[in-house]
Amino acid sequence: MATILVDNGSGRSRAIANNQPNNGNVWNSLSQSFIANEKNILFGFRLKRGAAHIIPEENSTVIYNLYDGDGLFNKLLSTKIVPFPKMLSDDPRAVSGDVGFVYADFSDLNLTVGNSYTVQITLPPDSLPTLGSSSKIGAFSDIVNIYQNGRFYFHPDDGYNNDYFSDNDQLFHVI
Repeated sequence: MATILVDNGSGRSRAIANNQPNNGNVWNSLSQSFIANEKNILFGFRLKRGAAHIIPEENSTVIYNLYDGDGLFNKLLSTKIVPFPKMLSDDPRAVSGDVGFVYADFSDLNLTVGNSYTVQITLPPDSLPTLGSSSKIGAFSDIVNIYQNGRFYFHPDDGYNNDYFSDNDQLFHVI
């Protein structure tokens, strides 16, 4: 089984959702494209608590949406609801609030090896941040183009020009 591991140990992160219009920061999801190297996959973003002292609510979940294409959000292939871990990562490189990779099981799909796909992570509607706040769950990222076969995206509905983020990647693992 071939895996893709994009994890340079970066401590940089973004909240999964942010609702701070006074700072120009409003988005409801984060996304990463990749090229499939297996037909059946598990996909995990490296996640964290929004801040070390902020603990998400009991039974918090995240939503993974898998789309066909690189940065295209018009053909949804599958949605998975995944529990957010209650424990911090025991990885010796873990930084404050790090819960490690949190996986969505997409093995029920048959992806086309060599094709591009995009995975979006978001929160249930009742867990999106209120005005002036950020989500209590974040995702680790980097700005140095550590994965050459895909990239980070904001969803087009969030109004950002994704050209400005072409060198950004989320930290993720495909198995």
